[in-house]
Amino acid sequence: MATKNQRERYTWLVFLIGGILLWKVIIPTQIQTSQNSTNFGPELFPNMLAIVIILVSGLSFIGTFIKKDAEVTKTTGEPGKILASILVFAITIVYAYIIDIIHFIPASIICMFLIMWILSVRKWYLYLVMLGLIFLVKFIFEDIMYINLP
Repeated sequence: MATKNQRERYTWLVFLIGGILLWKVIIPTQIQTSQNSTNFGPELFPNMLAIVIILVSGLSFIGTFIKKDAEVTKTTGEPGKILASILVFAITIVYAYIIDIIHFIPASIICMFLIMWILSVRKWYLYLVMLGLIFLVKFIFEDIMYINLP
């Protein structure tokens, strides 16, 4: 029977191989690009995600060899954590529906503030970081990649 460390190693290896296949096989065959396109074409964002998957899974795979054998204590789900998880999931579903009604920026700000409040984020600067990331995403999509957000 495989130990927890071996199962984790195999999981990260599958993600690593999947990320490489996604980056080198799936994305080039599924996304059409033209020779006259700008530097930022339709394959930019999927390629960035594939590279992030490869980096994270590769580092995590290597980390499974470096880890100490300290056994993590098994914790049971506390009712507060389970309720918070359900609420965050529900807010995410609501976000998918209200983004078309009230548009990207207000929907993102409202939903992210609610999620951060539910998760008990108390550091005020993290709220500013969240606002900055929302506006950065809007800038990247609308001004650099010319993709209109709802």
